[in-house]
This record gives sequence, C-alpha cells and structure tokens, in this order.
Amino acid sequence: MSELPGDTKERPQCVVMKFGGTSVEDAAAIRRLCQIVNGRLRHHPVVVVSALAKVTDQLFAAGAAAARCDHENACTILQEIEGRHSMLSRELLAAEEGNALCQDLATDFRATYACSAWENTFPARLCTRHWFKAGSMQSGWMQRTAL
Repeated sequence: MSELPGDTKERPQCVVMKFGGTSVEDAAAIRRLCQIVNGRLRHHPVVVVSALAKVTDQLFAAGAAAARCDHENACTILQEIEGRHSMLSRELLAAEEGNALCQDLATDFRATYACSAWENTFPARLCTRHWFKAGSMQSGWMQRTAL
C-alpha cells in the first residue's frame, strides 16, 4: 500500500486469513477456526472462508446430473447440500437464530438454485453469526461478488 503525500494517519495493520473447505466442514472445524481467529484479533483479521468440504464437488455433480436430464439425482444432491447446511447451523447457533439462518439460506438457495456464488455464502454467514454470538469480535460478511 502506498502512502499518499500528507497522509499522516496511522492505519491499523491487518492479516487476511483464508480457510479452505476442511476448515468449515463441520461444527468442530468451525469452532477451531473461530479459536484461531480469536487468537489473532489484535492483528485485525479479515477472514475468508470457502464452501464446506466437498460442496463444490457436489455442485458439479448436481450440474452434471442436470445436464444429463437426471433431474431426480440433481435434486437429491441439492437437498443433501441444503440439509447439511441446515444441520450445521442448528448445531452451532441457538435454536431461534439457527432456524432463522436456515430460513434465509433456504430462500437464497432456492432463488439461486445452487449457483457457485451461493456455496461460500453459507459458511461466511454462519461463521459471522458464531463469532458475534461468542462476543469475541465485531463481524460482518461480504459476498465475493460484492467486491
């Protein structure tokens, strides 16, 4: 980052932390991820999370099934993805909040019909809510398509 002439404001340093699919594959992994991030709060982390482990592969499989006109198999795969995300949110969040997130995401999921932009939305929103619930950090999420 270059300094602008006359810019004397000190900017806080930050660290970008990227977590792949196995880092958000289940509730235990997300809890570990949160502990890692909590240990780096003084560095003002920007956290990037991938889709849950194997979800990208499942989406490709659903797309391939749909391309073969095997709509039943495609729908089954998509239902498995949605079910896994719902179970995970209910495991990590309080009942009311988990149910609300599931409602939001089910609506988003059906509206986008499992497009690739959706696959990372869930882990980002879930991690954000889990951190906020724990009171460990101020958080927000942004979809990569917004960048």
